[in-house]
Amino acid sequence: MSSFRHFLFFNLHFMILVSTIDAELENKIKRPFNNSISAILGVISILKQLEYFKDYKRKLETAIGKERTKTLISMAAFIVSAGTNDFVVNYFGTPFRSRNYDIATYQQFLLQNVQQFIQKPPWVRPWLPPIGCMPIVITVTSGEANGQRRCVDSLSTVALDYNQKLQNKLTAMDNSSSSAIYYADIYQPLNDMIQTPSQFVYAGFENVNCGCCGSGLVETTFMCDSRSSVCKNPSKYVFFDSVHPTEAAYSGICQMGFDRIFLLVFPFRISK
Repeated sequence: MSSFRHFLFFNLHFMILVSTIDAELENKIKRPFNNSISAILGVISILKQLEYFKDYKRKLETAIGKERTKTLISMAAFIVSAGTNDFVVNYFGTPFRSRNYDIATYQQFLLQNVQQFIQKPPWVRPWLPPIGCMPIVITVTSGEANGQRRCVDSLSTVALDYNQKLQNKLTAMDNSSSSAIYYADIYQPLNDMIQTPSQFVYAGFENVNCGCCGSGLVETTFMCDSRSSVCKNPSKYVFFDSVHPTEAAYSGICQMGFDRIFLLVFPFRISK
C-alpha cells in the first residue's frame, strides 16, 4: 500500500467542493442580484462550507478535547475540487470574465486565488477534467448539438494548460511546514474513457457525449432532480448529467490505479 493510500485510509480527511474560486466575481454577482454563482448552481458556497467545518471543529473539541482535535485536524487531508465552473460558466458560458481577461490572464488570476486558499493542511487538488468533452459544452459550443457531438479540443486544451500551470504553482509553493500537497490527475483517465471507451470493456460504456439525466444535452444541478427522467442504465454512460461523471465512470477512474491518479507534489511528513 502506498504511503498516500495508507494516509487516506487511516487519517481524517475532508472534501471541499468549491463552485467557484473566482471569489471576486462571486461577490460582484451576489451584491446586485442578492445571489451568487453558488446559489444559482444549487451548491454550497465555499464560505458556507468553511462555516460548517468550524462548527464541526467545535463539536469535535467538545467530544475529545481541544488538544486531540488540534492533533487530529493537523493530520487531516483536505481535498479541494474547484475550477471547472470558473471556466465553463464564468469564462466561456457568460461574458463576466471573457470581456475583461484573455484566457492566459484569467488562468493566472485563478492560480493566485488557489495559492491564497491552500495553506498549511495536507491538500489534494484535483486537476480540471477535459471540459471540451462535457456534454453541455459540446451542446453549446461545438455546433454539433444534434450531430456527431465530438469534443471541443480547443477548450480541453485550455484545461490541460491550466493543469500544467497549477502543477507548477503547487510545486513552487513554499513547503517549510510539514504539510503535503498532492494533485489528482483526473484529466487523462477521464479523457481516455471518452476517447477510447472500447478499452474499458469491464465498464461497458455505450454513451460518452450525452448525460443520463433528461435529454443529456444541457441538464445539470437543479435541472436534474427527482422529477427528471433518467436513462435505464446509468452505468452505460460516462456522464450522469451534462457535467458530472457517473458512479461507473468514477469507479473506472479508480480502477486505473490509485498511484496514477494521486501524484505527489511534496512528500508527506508527520511532525513529531
